[in-house]
Amino acid sequence: MLIFNYLKSINNDATRWIYLPGTNLNQVVMQEPNVGEYFYERHSMYGGYRLEGELFTPAIPEGSTTGQLLVFGRYMHAVYGDYMFAKVTDMV
Repeated sequence: MLIFNYLKSINNDATRWIYLPGTNLNQVVMQEPNVGEYFYERHSMYGGYRLEGELFTPAIPEGSTTGQLLVFGRYMHAVYGDYMFAKVTDMV
């Protein structure tokens, strides 16, 4: 929790933390601030360009009541070895 609070103090778009035991998922999830924009698809939480971006959720349109949350990630697969979502399919 201390790490998340620190990251939130750096960037207010850091709104969630994802952790899934048995995988490499254990990191911050960014919330896109504007509907239809995907800044974190190719940027780090610090604002600089990053090919793989960050895990992020799209901006939630005003009045949305879906109650569901999607988490996106670019290049979050086994390109770099055992990375991010690589082990999730083993759990299904």
